[in-house]
Amino acid sequence: MIHSSSFTRLYFVLAILLAFGLHESARAQTQSESGNKAAAPAAAPTESAPMQIKPQINSADQPNQIELLRKQIEQLQGLLEQQQLSLAEMQKQLIELKARGSFVQASLSSTSDVINAKAERDAADRSPVSGQTTGEKQTGPQKVPVVAGWDGNHAFLRSPDGNFETLFTGYAQLDFRGYAAGIHPANTFVLRRARLALEGKLFRYFDYKVEGDFADTSSTLLRDAYVRVHRLDQFQMTFGQFKEPFSQEELRSDAVQDFVERSLVNNLAPSRSPGLMFSGVLHKGVFEYQLGAFNGKGLLAANTSGTPETVARLRISPWKNSDSFWLKGLVVGGASAYGRGTGGTSVRGRTESRSISFFTPDTINGSIVRAHAELGGPARRVRPNRPGPSRVGTERHNLAWRCCQGLHGPVHLSLDR
Repeated sequence: MIHSSSFTRLYFVLAILLAFGLHESARAQTQSESGNKAAAPAAAPTESAPMQIKPQINSADQPNQIELLRKQIEQLQGLLEQQQLSLAEMQKQLIELKARGSFVQASLSSTSDVINAKAERDAADRSPVSGQTTGEKQTGPQKVPVVAGWDGNHAFLRSPDGNFETLFTGYAQLDFRGYAAGIHPANTFVLRRARLALEGKLFRYFDYKVEGDFADTSSTLLRDAYVRVHRLDQFQMTFGQFKEPFSQEELRSDAVQDFVERSLVNNLAPSRSPGLMFSGVLHKGVFEYQLGAFNGKGLLAANTSGTPETVARLRISPWKNSDSFWLKGLVVGGASAYGRGTGGTSVRGRTESRSISFFTPDTINGSIVRAHAELGGPARRVRPNRPGPSRVGTERHNLAWRCCQGLHGPVHLSLDR
């Protein structure tokens, strides 16, 4: 490679040679003029001898020669600059060629890795399976290993690509019912709930859950059995048997309630029923909505009125994405439900222990309108720190309830006619 420093040295050498030549020419001219002046008296011409005319160098030509040398130097300087520009262009092209060569080498390396990996898989497919003879080959589709383990809260089975997943969840609640005086049942221990569930996803966008309560001896064991199409957070569809989206207290999982039993006012809210629901979250959780139609007659019960029970619910978290602990958990919302009863019953008049009844339910024939308002405070993520019941998802513990119990549960308005 020719560097610009070589052209610079060449330029200085030529300039020195030209200056040296100019100096020698001037010195020769000066010596010639001095010699002519010294020889003039001795060689004075006589009248008889003819005069000899010698050529002399005119001193007026010296500036012309200097100007000529200056022009030549300027031409050499221009050529040097052109060579430097050409050299810079060549260096730029060389850098680009090196970069292209690195890219091609990397591409060839990745292609070689892919080819080697494919060759290894082909060789593994052709290799004999343990327990077979050397001449036998593996037949049938190759089995994909399943990942099994514990994620900190649940046991799980999961496919390597994440398209299929099953979580094994469950919990149990033991209650003691004791009475001090009066006419009352016997003091006893009660296994209030014993839930086992399978939940997960199929083909990445389909969530499912099947849950049974093995402590319930008075009705069906099945609690939840539904599939949710969850391709977008903004729009989801759920169908099967699950809780109607009405009461905040009812929708909270039994595993994270403050007490084994819910409040008496929650008897006004509908619970699980077969139906269809559309739901979603907007603006990173600021808005949450649910809209559904259900039979409204209880677990696995068919509709007896011909009119489905429609439920609509909206929740707003204005400071959901805020950094403030006290503001980001603030939630306000409400829900309404409309249905029709034919030969149904009203609210159950019994204590939460389900042991003493105040009154028997009345028969309802006609429209049933429900309204609900809710207020939620700061929340924390629930994660058990010791072996015990699994808690699925993120549940809310309302600090507002700890200050004023009336703000914890939903406020209902039930109009039966």
